Amino acid sequence: MALLLNKCLKAKALKPGKQLHARLLVNGTDMEVLSLSSKLVGMYAGCGDMKSSTFIFQRIKIPNVFAGNWVVLASAFNGHFKEAIGYFSLMSESINLCNKFTFSVVLKACVGLMDLNKGKEAHSVVNKLRLETDVNVGNSLEVMYC
Repeated sequence: MALLLNKCLKAKALKPGKQLHARLLVNGTDMEVLSLSSKLVGMYAGCGDMKSSTFIFQRIKIPNVFAGNWVVLASAFNGHFKEAIGYFSLMSESINLCNKFTFSVVLKACVGLMDLNKGKEAHSVVNKLRLETDVNVGNSLEVMYC
């Protein structure tokens, strides 16, 4: 099922993805096994169904960085910069939930909001995690400050 969800994500096949989700629910599958809930977040977000993606994300007991990055990315991509920053704030409370991909998107969301203070907050977390040498993060920092 995890592989099929990934295929739906890559193909942006929402209807088959929903069918897989329904099957998982009917079978009573434990969504924490193989990070199925995170894969569902990614599948829905990748297919543009933000409502379902955030609904599932908010119900994950212990979200992983994959699920977090998907909701931040999809929110920012759809122009919901405040929501992207909000999800980032949740993720940054648990430093283990942020990685270099998180910051590339969050910094772009700060640009979309024209919020330099939020950008500086994100930059401080980048420094704590020692990610400032990553090319994508560095480029995003440069764009944000410009």
